[in-house]
Amino acid sequence: MKKITNASALILSALMLFGCTSNSANGGVGDTTLPSESSVTESKNESSGESSATENSSETDNTSKESEENLVKNIEGYQTFSYDSSVYEITNDNKFKKRLISPYDFEDSFEPNYTNLKRFMRAPVVVKCHVVGDSYFILEGKCGDVEFNRDEHDKGVYTCIYTPVMIDEIIDDFGVKTDYNTGDIVYVMEDYILTESYNNNKPLEWLDESIKDIEKVIENNSDNYLAEQFGEALESDKKYRDYLTSHQTVISTRTVLLEKGQSYLMIFDEKARGFVFDNNQYAANYTVTFDLENDAPKVYMSEEEDADYFNGYYRYRDQWKYLKEKYGDHFKK
Repeated sequence: MKKITNASALILSALMLFGCTSNSANGGVGDTTLPSESSVTESKNESSGESSATENSSETDNTSKESEENLVKNIEGYQTFSYDSSVYEITNDNKFKKRLISPYDFEDSFEPNYTNLKRFMRAPVVVKCHVVGDSYFILEGKCGDVEFNRDEHDKGVYTCIYTPVMIDEIIDDFGVKTDYNTGDIVYVMEDYILTESYNNNKPLEWLDESIKDIEKVIENNSDNYLAEQFGEALESDKKYRDYLTSHQTVISTRTVLLEKGQSYLMIFDEKARGFVFDNNQYAANYTVTFDLENDAPKVYMSEEEDADYFNGYYRYRDQWKYLKEKYGDHFKK
């Protein structure tokens, strides 16, 4: 059978885009764009280290869906999730179809120092933190039964994960006073998609739409060569969907997802660049998370394949090495 052309591949890849606000969990994850200032919500009660993170996620409603799904509604109506690397496989379209396209292909690399981080942040601060509760799963502006809209512009248009972490240590404030303190609990955004949901696999609608679009192209195209190419793509998408619904997976182009029992290096911006919702502080953060407890950057597939996978896509690897050398002693067990 003939290989799909580059032009056709681009058409198909365009059909596959989705993500949290403007980001794509299939190809564009890693964007360091921070929440806009218009997303900041005023609140009389700023989070001061006391948070409902553990309270909101510790008890479950008796009516919650049973067990094979880790996605549960807690007693306050929030839909929560707890990522566990021993249970969930990180996958995406590129990995499933064995395309060596790096999830860390972010443009040119740069050292994550104060001067460079100021290009993205007003007041960057480097922290060591750990997960202290279940993540909130936001699907089209709702977290379970809770309307979760930072402002009217957000209503019903975004899907993402917010995970509560506690700051264990302010590692580096670059000599600029920060408004974070050790012990603060903040929610940080993670950009990935869950394939399990109480909404009838609604997170996979992007893939269903792609399948329908390809079917229409095939139906309306009399060119046998193109029909053959799109037929291969259609079969591949159907197999991918079957895989996602039959395995414990999350769709992500990142290798480091926050999970309990781990410590991480993260870079936050000042509180005013985040927002407050339900008395919890949400942080504007550099969206790459660094697991400096490891001896090398966490591999995506296998160490052997990883050598090829990172070839030419060196931003994450270079930044991990820089941060490990500068702050690694803070993560010694």
